[in-house]
Amino acid sequence: MAEDRSNGSSDSKVIAVPQRRRTPLPFIIIAILFVVVPFLTWYLTWFGRPLTDDDIEKYLNDERNVRHVQQALTQIEERMEKGDASVKRWYPKIVALSGSSVTEIRKTTAWVMGQDNKVEEFHAALWNLLEDPQPIVRRNAAVQLVRFQDESGREELRATLQPYDVPAPTSGTISVLAAGGNITENALIARITNDQNQVQELRSPLPGKITNVAAREGSKINA
Repeated sequence: MAEDRSNGSSDSKVIAVPQRRRTPLPFIIIAILFVVVPFLTWYLTWFGRPLTDDDIEKYLNDERNVRHVQQALTQIEERMEKGDASVKRWYPKIVALSGSSVTEIRKTTAWVMGQDNKVEEFHAALWNLLEDPQPIVRRNAAVQLVRFQDESGREELRATLQPYDVPAPTSGTISVLAAGGNITENALIARITNDQNQVQELRSPLPGKITNVAAREGSKINA
């Protein structure tokens, strides 16, 4: 069990947002901090070299290189924060990338789209990302929806304050990390060997700390 401390469809569409209910401000602040702090730590240590507009255009379309796409997205985000209207030319591409098959790209687009809360296409794409199969993407989307005065992600924000269960994907004999260790997103937390002696790795979908391990080292488990 990993305790979360974390802190993206090519065609956009406008979605009717359910009636909003107010969530206590202290709760929102605490939940957002659990998502924002790890994300910014990752962001600040990954990207720095300024890109030209031509570089950004090239990198955004280089989906075979995930790091290139992420670098272009983060530099667009920096310019959005400074009020640079010229980056709007890439808004349709950002929405398209929110439907990428790559988790790292989806989670970054979720973060970027929250920087302009006047764009309804971003709002709709973020709302879609609340249904993403990966928790890191859902939680980035939930945080950024707050900027749209949209509390649709309140349950996802609430989940950041609770332990996150990581189920075994297959049956077999398990080799697992002990409780108490800190882990990063995509860190190896267990290996499962099936009856055919095939090994499957289990990785954490979120950064955090292992608070409890349901199976002992070397024990047989069922998916």
